[in-house]
Amino acid sequence: MELYSTKHISPNVGLEEALFRGLPPDNGLYVPITIPTLPKAFFENIELLSFPEIAFEVTKALLGDALEEGEIKKITSEAINFDAPMVKVEENLYSLELFHGPSLAFKDFGARFMARLMSF
Repeated sequence: MELYSTKHISPNVGLEEALFRGLPPDNGLYVPITIPTLPKAFFENIELLSFPEIAFEVTKALLGDALEEGEIKKITSEAINFDAPMVKVEENLYSLELFHGPSLAFKDFGARFMARLMSF
């Protein structure tokens, strides 16, 4: 996995450097050079997947060969082990409730994932 800075001044880096550096030296944001397209079957069967299974499939596609599949499974199953219910607001409008984690804040998703990825 290779990432670039949104300011296009700093050199491209790998996942580990971006993870531990946080921001590129040019104060942009690290973004993957390529964002893979998930297969059509993923979307056709998404309602059959649990939230942790969805997290695994998306992470596996995004990280590619940066981590072994078993490690991705372990990280996502430890980090995303609680629900984020989709609640109907009105007809054809839903909200994903991101406050059902251990600290009752949306950061539980990103922070827990990042901490486990850093531990790996």
